[in-house]
Amino acid sequence: MPVELTIRANTEPMERFLAGMIRRTKNPRGALEIIAETGLASIQRNFEVGGRPGWRALAEATLKRKRRRGKILIQEKRLLGGIHYKLLSVFAALFFP
Repeated sequence: MPVELTIRANTEPMERFLAGMIRRTKNPRGALEIIAETGLASIQRNFEVGGRPGWRALAEATLKRKRRRGKILIQEKRLLGGIHYKLLSVFAALFFP
């Protein structure tokens, strides 16, 4: 005697969810901007605290020369102030021009 089994599934909620995901990924600009700003803030924080984990110690002669001008790596702010980000179609790029 054959057995017949019928399964019905309401896929409408999942279809709505997936349609929303597709719609949101067509324009990822908002998410990319958050990621880029977070990356930029993290790099700036690394400069402020001397690396995470800390950067390798500098030679005593280098320290003597640089101590006169302020915090190392932030003295002239050219490197720290020169880091930017640019949003492209599907990714964000952090760069130093």
